[in-house]
Amino acid sequence: MRRAIFATLALLLRTSIAGAQLGELQFGVLAGYAEKESHHAGVGLTFAVVPGRVTYLGLRYVHYAGGTVRREDVKTGTDYNVETRARLIAADLGFQFPVGRFELVLGSSLGVTAFRQEVRQVMGTTLGSPHVGDAWEFTAAPGATLFIRAGRFLIAPEFQWMFAGSPDIEYIELGMFTPYVASSGPHLSLRFVVPFEIDRIRQ
Repeated sequence: MRRAIFATLALLLRTSIAGAQLGELQFGVLAGYAEKESHHAGVGLTFAVVPGRVTYLGLRYVHYAGGTVRREDVKTGTDYNVETRARLIAADLGFQFPVGRFELVLGSSLGVTAFRQEVRQVMGTTLGSPHVGDAWEFTAAPGATLFIRAGRFLIAPEFQWMFAGSPDIEYIELGMFTPYVASSGPHLSLRFVVPFEIDRIRQ
């Protein structure tokens, strides 16, 4: 009798461990907002592998609409409209923890931000022809993501603090004018994810 009880408990424990170690592939879409003028509203795609539901390994691509700011060249007193857009390509690295019925991922996105900038001289009520510049900057964004299961899908609100280098593009044709555009700050996003079960990790 005792041997049968131990065998039953061992089977239940092994089943529980196997269930906890179920892996997933995750495909998702993302909509977010970053406060700084170089980013603002963004949409993108995400892909992740979650082996054993312990480590989180992912990729993301996000395109940000950016914004336009007025900057003055202090050397000449000339005003310029500076329009900046950004694209983020990053790897997502983290650890996943169960929190009640939810799953919390703590980690960071590490990658590069590609900035595209158009500078136009302000001439009264009109704007001059655009001067275009590009820059690539290393980006790190530590944060937390909460995965909420809704049927076969996952809904994932996320908070990150984005550290991205300012593009600081020099425009030789404008007398080495270098407009400063803020690029680091808080980032909020919401992901809609479709998970696919992969093989259990065997003991």
